[in-house]
Amino acid sequence: MASEYEKKGFNYRGVKFRTWLYFTLFSCALLTFMCALQLIMFRAYYQRMKVTEMESLAERLDRIHDNHDLLMEIRASGFVSGSIIYVFETDGDQIVSYVDSTDFGRGDTLPGLEEADFSEELVSMLFASVARLEGNDRVYFVDTIQENQTMRLNYLKVRAVQTPGTRRYILLQSPYAMGDFTSLILSRQLIFAILMCLLLSLMLSYILARHLAQPLTKLTASAHKLAKGDYDVEFDASGYAEIDDLAATLNKATEEIRASDALRKDLIANISHELRTPLTMIKAYAEMIRDLSGDNPKKREEHVQVILDETDRLSALVTDILDLSKIQSRTDAPDKTIFDLAALVREVEQRFDGMFSPQGYRLDTDIMAEGYVIANAKQVGQIVYNLTANALNYVGDDKRIVVSLKEDERHIVFRVQDHGKGIAPEDLTHIWDRYFRSAESKRTKIGSGIGLSIVKGICEANGLRYGVDSVLGEGSTFYVVFPKVEPTVT
Repeated sequence: MASEYEKKGFNYRGVKFRTWLYFTLFSCALLTFMCALQLIMFRAYYQRMKVTEMESLAERLDRIHDNHDLLMEIRASGFVSGSIIYVFETDGDQIVSYVDSTDFGRGDTLPGLEEADFSEELVSMLFASVARLEGNDRVYFVDTIQENQTMRLNYLKVRAVQTPGTRRYILLQSPYAMGDFTSLILSRQLIFAILMCLLLSLMLSYILARHLAQPLTKLTASAHKLAKGDYDVEFDASGYAEIDDLAATLNKATEEIRASDALRKDLIANISHELRTPLTMIKAYAEMIRDLSGDNPKKREEHVQVILDETDRLSALVTDILDLSKIQSRTDAPDKTIFDLAALVREVEQRFDGMFSPQGYRLDTDIMAEGYVIANAKQVGQIVYNLTANALNYVGDDKRIVVSLKEDERHIVFRVQDHGKGIAPEDLTHIWDRYFRSAESKRTKIGSGIGLSIVKGICEANGLRYGVDSVLGEGSTFYVVFPKVEPTVT
């Protein structure tokens, strides 16, 4: 039984909820991954960018050979980049010249300096940086400023221009605390961005889930109507290929169910209608034999014959109804083969000729030597039988029918002609309906009333063209057109 939430449309197992949930979880996972990746990779990326910037600046300074230009460039670049730039020259373990970007009291050249002019800490820092080269011409590293315990990034490069006995260096130092500060700003921005993206993803996922689930909800509602017996329900397409295929399949199934239900109702109504008369007559004549004619051989024989005739009629009716039910319900799908239609027609007509010749009926045939068609041979035999029997039921006073099988370039046409009363023009479109009775026709007892309906069903199932030509007072000609094939075709 559905829960209260399910009745209100909130179903934890529904497509709408699960689509929303999966999309939301995917968005959260993606945002979390991007945030973690950004925070983890930011420091390394920031350091790489700073090193690249320092390397570019050091290369530019290294290309300047004039001391005046070098000093001006050091001061300008230090001010712009926020870095401290040292340019110094060593001779063994002595610093012989030195300038930095913050020293504006010196002249325009790099003078020689005594060791006493340097603080011990500065000398230690410069030589410690040189020691990190370890045979390379450049190196970068991060250290800590002791006074305020802040981080800084160092980049040391050996100058290409050297003097005999000395080595010249360029050292750039940039605060590294900016990286932590930027990370803090970025973290706060990412948190805000994640919350906004999460809210947006919740809204979009709900809209998407509702959009995806709506066609299924409509299909489900239509299916409930179908389950309650509403066979006029339509399953609408939605624009999604899979759902459209499902809707088309359900519509086809609805048509089949509608047809089966109509067939069931018709079958029940027809059986009730058609069986009532022969059963009533059988019962009535059986009672007459019991009560009136049991001792009268002549009367008893007449009444028994009526019972036998009605029994035959009842048996033929049941057989025809079952055959028609199979054809209309498509449970007996035609299995088509190539066969000689001429041989089949001759075989059926020989049975009729042997059956009705003693009663004065004449069956004239004009059948081609051979003619091959592709269809269900058993069902085509029933077509030939039903049309011939129908002609015998409506045969004229001459008791003569004509059966022909002729061909043209592409077709083979089977015809059965009688010389009875014919069919009125307004009745021609209805004679293929079950139990239709023409006002000018008089059906014999052996007719079931659905022989032509069976012919119609078989022709449509096998893709054959059929029809009738009739003139009042002259008779009717029923025909079926078969496509002609070669006997060698498989």
